[in-house]
This record gives sequence, structure tokens and C-alpha cells, in this order.
Amino acid sequence: MNKSFEQRQVIGFWGVSGIGQTTLAKVIFNRERSKFYYTLFVGDVKTFSGTDKQFSLEFILVLEVDEHHCWERTVFTKIRRRTLLTTKMKNLLGISLVCLLLASTCRAGDPVPKPWPLQFHALMYMNSTGNAGEKEKAIVELWYDWVNGRTYNIIQSQLRQKLWDVEWNNGTSFYFDLDKKTCLRRTFPVGLLRPDFLNDAHYVGVRTLDTFTCNVWEKADFITYYEDVETQRPVGWLFFTGMFQHVIAFEEGAVLSDPYWQAPSYCFTDEAEDQGGSVEPGLKLPSKGQVPLRRWSEG
Repeated sequence: MNKSFEQRQVIGFWGVSGIGQTTLAKVIFNRERSKFYYTLFVGDVKTFSGTDKQFSLEFILVLEVDEHHCWERTVFTKIRRRTLLTTKMKNLLGISLVCLLLASTCRAGDPVPKPWPLQFHALMYMNSTGNAGEKEKAIVELWYDWVNGRTYNIIQSQLRQKLWDVEWNNGTSFYFDLDKKTCLRRTFPVGLLRPDFLNDAHYVGVRTLDTFTCNVWEKADFITYYEDVETQRPVGWLFFTGMFQHVIAFEEGAVLSDPYWQAPSYCFTDEAEDQGGSVEPGLKLPSKGQVPLRRWSEG
């Protein structure tokens, strides 16, 4: 069956009712569906009847899409015959149904990434490679709040102290350590990522990341973005700086209470202002690769 499937565009299952044709077709469909961009299973869609002929028809349609084309790749068909049908009639019915399914299923153009929710909470695993080639791993808890123009990152690095990072859309960021009571305040020339920041991204196809089948987009010198094909949930993104964030959990609409956004008082002293280097011995100045949601490509 494996060899037959690779070499043929159409595979038919023929036999008396109840011997398992549909079950077998579903098994093959579920096994092969991840190889294609869009798939559709349609069973017992219509029972036709007439004065001397009656039959039902089942189709499983698999589509393959690239940048410019959409076409039928593989069709499993089963005709459950109650009276004899001519070959011409069967071919006509099959072609008609395939055309109908193609017209309703095949999308024009590339998939479009879903804009980020205006507010969400995400738990992520970060694997970052710095400018000097050093690698750093961390667990990042992200609160994204576009409505109020702010994001909050709680970064627990493998080899460093926990870092709290509050970023505002006016370019101001506060990096502080609540345990050591140290803080850096820095002003960036760019704001936060907009929910629709992928609008002009280039679609590159389907890839697998963390067991998810993903649509993937690239934005030049900025980001490679992975989105689950079935749910459109973010799966991960790779910034051009070398920081790869894998989404472990994603809560759309989650909001962090206002008191948690307030940076501590020692972030507002003259000593906390960043002058281009680390002014606090206990807190390392974040590099571009460690600032998750600033729009580096627009600055």
C-alpha cells in the first residue's frame, strides 16, 4: 500500500458495504495529511436516487498548495453501489465532486498570519545565542498588553538571576532585580511590536516545530515566525539576533493587574539611567537579543 500510494494520484476502495473501506481510508488520510498544506475528509456527502439507480458517494480530498498553484494531489474515492453504474457516469460524478470541493477549499494566495491578540499571556522557553557566540537558556513569562501600550517579561535564566523587564510603547524599559534591588532604565528609539507586525512578512511554507505542523513566515533581518496550522496559535519565533522563543502555553485575553506593572522606586534614580554600559554591578545590560518585543527592524 505504501508503494502504491507514492506512485498514484487516485486510489479506490471497492467492495460490499461494511467490510471497512472507510475505516482504512481514514487511517491512510490521518497518516498522510501532515505532508500537505490543506486537507479535507468528506464522507457520505450525498445519496443520489432515481427510478432505476441509487448509490452513495464518499470522497477524501487532499490538496497541495505552493506559492502560485492550488491543485488536487490525491483523492480516495469509494462508490457504494446499489445498482450497476456505467463507467462514464462514475467518472462524471467523481470529476464534478472534486471540482466542487476544490472550488470551496482551495485558497487564493498564501496563508495569512493571525494578528496577535491585543492582550495575552504566554509561557516560553528561550534559547539565545549572543553576539560572542555564548548560549543562554531561560524560561520567559510574557504579558502582552497592547491596549495599555506595555509588555512585561519575567526572565529566569539558567545561569543568571531572575530579571524583571517592563517595556512601554514610548520606548522606555525598566530592567530590575527585586532580590538585589538593582535596576537599569533604558530608552529605545522604537516602540513595541504591533499585533499586526507580520502583515508584510513573506510566507515560506510548512515546517514542523516542537511536534506542531506550522505555517512559517519570514520578515527580512528581523524574525522567522511559526504558527500552528490547525489553531493559528503561535508556536515559536526566531529573531535575527539568535534568540529563539518556543511557546509552551498561550492564554488569549489574559491581563495582568495594574499594580504589577509598576517599576520599583529605585528605577527612577539618576543611577538607574543607562549611559551605554552596565552601571549596576549586579545587573547586566540586556543586548538586542535579550529584548524580546522591541521593533528592531523598524528602528
